[in-house]
Amino acid sequence: MTPARLLLVLKSRWLLVLLVWLGVITLVGLVTALQPRAYTATSVLLVDVKAADPLGTSPAQPGQADAYMAAQMDIIASERVARQVIAVQHLADDPAAGTAGNVADQRRQRWQSDTGGQGDYIAWLSEELRKNLEVRPAKESGVIRIFYTAPDREEAARMANAYVKAYSDTALQLRVEPARQHSNFFDERSRQLRERLEVAQARLSDYQRSNGPDRGGLRGSPGHRDHPAERAVHPADPAAGAGRRIQQPPGAGPLGRGPHARGDRQPEHRRPQRRAVAPAGPA
Repeated sequence: MTPARLLLVLKSRWLLVLLVWLGVITLVGLVTALQPRAYTATSVLLVDVKAADPLGTSPAQPGQADAYMAAQMDIIASERVARQVIAVQHLADDPAAGTAGNVADQRRQRWQSDTGGQGDYIAWLSEELRKNLEVRPAKESGVIRIFYTAPDREEAARMANAYVKAYSDTALQLRVEPARQHSNFFDERSRQLRERLEVAQARLSDYQRSNGPDRGGLRGSPGHRDHPAERAVHPADPAAGAGRRIQQPPGAGPLGRGPHARGDRQPEHRRPQRRAVAPAGPA
């Protein structure tokens, strides 16, 4: 069919073409009017790809940035972040007055109709939130776009911002949680060791209190040997000291030294010289 013949056919049936076009427009308008209104809010999140290796010690691997971005997108769409959003926005609280109360009441009714009131309401609600969430990465950059769709535009904007904040808090918790676990482990170990030390000190105090300082194998008991440090601390026996003083040569000073009180050693020129005597050979 040539274009001229097509124009002649349309010209002869222009009324039918007009009616079909008006019918399609009317149908599309009715479907649009009957559908509930939905607003989509967008939040932009910048992800630091270098945070995967804060020290920069490991060499960059091909595809490492893409893998890190994919991991962050999975975290945003995870149930943990959804539960954080529910806790921050108080979505699981009892319905209150106003529009928020009507929305919470509608959610409760939907949960009752879908599950019959069985199961965890927060888990069901987090799944419903994730249905309205869409996460898209930007091409060749560290930017992630978060889209949230809701029947009210204010609610959509509020939920998109809540997802950004919940993701930031969750990412921080994931980074700090290993260090906190290590700190708790060392604190627990130090507490246990401190308790054992206190028990040992208490037992030692009870033993000393019951046996006294000079009993139980201490100084003065049979088989006890004085440690050099103990001999330095405990004074010598007066009797033994007197015996030692009797054995001192005559002319000794008050400290048991010779006439040369200024030193323990005699001058070199006053020391008696000893001469070596060669043994006598056979005659």
